Amino acid sequence: MLALIDLDDGFRMMMNVVNCAPEEVAIDMPVRIVFEDRDGQRLPQAEPKAD
Repeated sequence: MLALIDLDDGFRMMMNVVNCAPEEVAIDMPVRIVFEDRDGQRLPQAEPKAD
């Protein structure tokens, strides 16, 4: 699922939310940034933070 993610540094990025069902994605959901290697590049992705 594609989402706008507000980072703690004040930036906003559009990225995929991974490792989460689309119906579980929510506003203000805490996430952590992970990277996916694709075609020789590392792409940022967001996944839910573990409690």
